[in-house]
Amino acid sequence: GMLFTEGHQVPWMNIAAAALAAPSLHFSTGIAIAFARSPMVSAEIAWELAHNTKGKFRLGLGSQVKAHIERRFSMPFEHPGPKLREYVLALRAIWRAFQGEEPLRFDGDFYSFSLLTDFFAPGPSDHPDVPVSIAGVNVGMARLAGEVCDGFHVHPFHSMRYLEEVVLP
Repeated sequence: GMLFTEGHQVPWMNIAAAALAAPSLHFSTGIAIAFARSPMVSAEIAWELAHNTKGKFRLGLGSQVKAHIERRFSMPFEHPGPKLREYVLALRAIWRAFQGEEPLRFDGDFYSFSLLTDFFAPGPSDHPDVPVSIAGVNVGMARLAGEVCDGFHVHPFHSMRYLEEVVLP
């Protein structure tokens, strides 16, 4: 598979192009910056990529650091662990609504979603179970990944000792 990081450009177009060129591969963001966009926007993009790759897309999210969220994206940075948990739960609620399993009703401390008209609903997918993984460097994020996600991205500057002594326990 191929992993696309949100760095000097967003990953979505590159994933779409790669999927057209190599449809047998699996694709993932590693990572996309969650707090730079609403969970609804991330849910829509992931839903479309999962559909168009025939279920071979995984959404990898990261919180990014405070300076980037506030000064580069002009978004609030608050309680990254609880907010990221809620972000993932909101994504799953949105996807259930897209699939027609339930009306869109999500009320949290950071996000609230209650409007999804037919015009904006992409409709059911043959690939509704989009895997979600998150990035992290501390025990809290590793635990969060184990509780509500399908995977965990360790920081690129990790060591085997850090994985064995901090992340795995």
